[in-house]
Amino acid sequence: YDEEENMFVAKQVGAYGFIPKRTASSELISGIRAVGGGRYYPPAFAYVTANWPQEETK
Repeated sequence: YDEEENMFVAKQVGAYGFIPKRTASSELISGIRAVGGGRYYPPAFAYVTANWPQEETK
């Protein structure tokens, strides 16, 4: 998976954020605070996952 695919999968299972393994600890803290406050993290998470091509349903 690439990072956008991981974000999409995370969003599908109800995540409000996505933090890659290589993220600095200060960013991790910011992410926890954002999600704890009801916001998406990073802010682009909502945009990327909303614009991901939807699978065709049968």
